[in-house]
Amino acid sequence: MLITEYVSLSLLVLLLGTHLGVRPLFSRQRRLFFAATVFIMFAALAYQSRLLFFAWQKAEPPLNYLVPPYAPLSYFLKTIWTRFFAGAIIALGIALLILLLIHLMGKERRERIFEIDESIRIALSIFLLGQPNWIIYLLCGLILYVLLTAISTLRSQRKIRVSFSPFWLPLAILIQGSIVLWGNPTILAVLRLS
Repeated sequence: MLITEYVSLSLLVLLLGTHLGVRPLFSRQRRLFFAATVFIMFAALAYQSRLLFFAWQKAEPPLNYLVPPYAPLSYFLKTIWTRFFAGAIIALGIALLILLLIHLMGKERRERIFEIDESIRIALSIFLLGQPNWIIYLLCGLILYVLLTAISTLRSQRKIRVSFSPFWLPLAILIQGSIVLWGNPTILAVLRLS
């Protein structure tokens, strides 16, 4: 099990607690929360890479031949890039793209669809879930939102605005928790970079 999966799950639970407990602080400092989360995840990736280096270095042959002095450092750097960092960079790119698309909607339209800090929570969840888990997250979120809207419309007999804001972080926690417990589904494992 990867350390980053536990760090990601812990950060998602912490973000949910922060959102529920001190929401005005989260709303005012959402950029700081985003930057701190990105920093913590990349620090966890660097620590995980360090652990892998020392594990390979102390391992029996043939693993100890994958790190210096037997192999060039560039081989190990390429390995950790494809195994850890590339997926995180892709997830960060998707998260920033989602933030940009929501921001480009225009203030009136954005406020009709999303709460003030909802876009940051979506982006943080995408980043923390990583590549390719963000795909299942967005699909499940879209399906659940359509179901919630349909149920609310049927109950009230008129079209009403339904906020999915309270469900983004719990959905991410549910997905990350299931990945920690049972691993990636086979279909998503195919989409991993390593």
